[in-house]
Amino acid sequence: MMTSLVGFLYALAAGVSSDYQVIIALIGMFVGFFMASVTLSVVSSAVATVFVMFAENPEALMNTHKTEAGILSKAWKNFHGDVFNECGHGRKAARSTYPNP
Repeated sequence: MMTSLVGFLYALAAGVSSDYQVIIALIGMFVGFFMASVTLSVVSSAVATVFVMFAENPEALMNTHKTEAGILSKAWKNFHGDVFNECGHGRKAARSTYPNP
């Protein structure tokens, strides 16, 4: 919305006709949407990476971020306890010293 507003105000200040002001504002809106989606896709990829890495090797997360590993292990066990134990993470979590969040 901000890029749309900036485009509209620029067109207004430059003396562009009202038909083109709307077009410039729409172009600004699409540019802003594209920039935001590219920026937020990086954040989304980072979150997905953390979950995949935790699923593949929870000990690495435990060694570097103990509190976060405890939170993820507890949540996974609460929602998918059978899968958590079948894949072996339940035994690993029982042997480790995850701090209570």
